[in-house]
Amino acid sequence: MRERLPVLCAGLAGVLGVVLVWRGPRRRDHLLGGVLAGAGLVAALMVKQNMVDVLVVASGVVALGALTRTLRLRTLLVALVGAAAGGVAVAGVVLGWAVLHGTSPGGVWYAMYPFRVAAGAALASSRGVAAHARGLHLLAAAAVGGVVPALAVLLLGVRRMRRDVRLVAVVTLAWTAWAAASIAIGGNFWTHYLVQLALPLAVGVGLLSTARPRLATVAAASCLVPAVLSATVMSARADDLTRDQRVGQAIGAASVGADSLVVAWGHPGVVQGSGLTSPYPSLWSLPTKTLDPDLTGFTAVLAGPRAPTWVVTGRSLHSWGLRTRDATAVLHRRYHRVADVCGSTVYLRDGLARPVPAADCG
Repeated sequence: MRERLPVLCAGLAGVLGVVLVWRGPRRRDHLLGGVLAGAGLVAALMVKQNMVDVLVVASGVVALGALTRTLRLRTLLVALVGAAAGGVAVAGVVLGWAVLHGTSPGGVWYAMYPFRVAAGAALASSRGVAAHARGLHLLAAAAVGGVVPALAVLLLGVRRMRRDVRLVAVVTLAWTAWAAASIAIGGNFWTHYLVQLALPLAVGVGLLSTARPRLATVAAASCLVPAVLSATVMSARADDLTRDQRVGQAIGAASVGADSLVVAWGHPGVVQGSGLTSPYPSLWSLPTKTLDPDLTGFTAVLAGPRAPTWVVTGRSLHSWGLRTRDATAVLHRRYHRVADVCGSTVYLRDGLARPVPAADCG
């Protein structure tokens, strides 16, 4: 969730840049707007690879400018120069930082797009029961959280807007449609994906307030009330540890020296809470299911000289998209079960003696 705030800030800066290009009276406004748009677009993409909202809005504004003859070719060229400069500057900083911290531009590109395509294929090949359940939960959250009501009110109010405002509202609705499609294409349907709708709906409600103030008030309230209630609940629980953190801390407290830990599958909070390292690189389940579906790498780690001290699983290693027979055999041959902590099964490598991990799971 924490990655979403930088994306929203970058997207907001980029959209403001597009507006400055379109409505700014001076050439330096067009250049500065282009710089903001290019920098915002690249910054958002570097955090979340499908966040091309700035490009969607810019395309809509160019189409609108051509239709209403309010965007000159010279203005567009100046803005494109600025956008190129802003985008290249941000990309250079981010990729330079990445190189200094052990990866490469090629690695960043692979993580952003080729891996995501392969991961999408892995998701599509599964039965998707969990994703289907999350999809229903996402739709319910969109309805209860005010997204659906705000969109419905916006659609109702478009017809009452002045023509110039209505055209901008059409661009905003296209932006909203892209955000919704982007959420659907992701395939995992995590609830926090709805954050991508925040900016277009906020702009839409602002436009609505110029024509139908009462409807705009209803739309704003439908989003604000759930937000305040959610913030209140989250604030009250801010000091609560997650289940994964409790499991990790229990294992960390029972560890000594250079102990290490592997978690199956997709609970990196356990590793983080333990303070230990993981000899297996995939801390999330989707990379495992995409890059190591036969668990060749996982099995090699458990069977090799860098075998972890601890292995944490659910009820077993079984999960959709994975062939677990060989890995399960190695796990049972080299490890023994020592505890159940907050619903997780904890294994210790044979020949080692450690205190039994225990936690108050609440």
